[in-house]
Amino acid sequence: MKVKCCEFLKFDLDEVLAGGENQFVEFKWSILWSEDLNSKDFYSSKSRDLKKFKNHTSEVVIAREIAGFLNSKGGLLIIGVDENKGCGVKIVGIRDEFSKLKNKDCCRDGYRRMIVDSVLRQYFPVEFVNNLSDYVRISFVEREEKLLCLVEVAPCESPIFLVLNKNEHFFIRIDAEIREINERELALYCLKRFS
Repeated sequence: MKVKCCEFLKFDLDEVLAGGENQFVEFKWSILWSEDLNSKDFYSSKSRDLKKFKNHTSEVVIAREIAGFLNSKGGLLIIGVDENKGCGVKIVGIRDEFSKLKNKDCCRDGYRRMIVDSVLRQYFPVEFVNNLSDYVRISFVEREEKLLCLVEVAPCESPIFLVLNKNEHFFIRIDAEIREINERELALYCLKRFS
């Protein structure tokens, strides 16, 4: 992996929130929403991800978003925002998730540590995690008296594959969604994007 310090995105948060999701912006209301689900929830769900990843589904979703930004042109993931399609965004904040952290006394630091340990170290290659600060910056900001977590992601110079259930997966960001690509499409994308 070539390592080069990347410049992070420059943005006005209020404009980003007003503009909604796009190729460079993703909103998530929670990282830990799947943690408290039970086998009945998994069985009755129509979600393939929930059936496959169970209580780790929400962490896998966040990992895919970050990988998609890394493999594309970078982006900003904002946690604590619920996007209601067609009705704008609602700021919900992340403080309710602090009670689910291993170390409940270190709220912001504990949340940052949870992202690094439960998402980045869990699903990303070690050579990427060892150079994490070149590509990912985690910060916190208040809006409407609620705390948001900002995950700024710079584009990576080398392809990043996630390891999910012992298999490697490659994700890219197209418009306002993450998409997995493989085989011929993957080869063509990597030739164009990483050469």
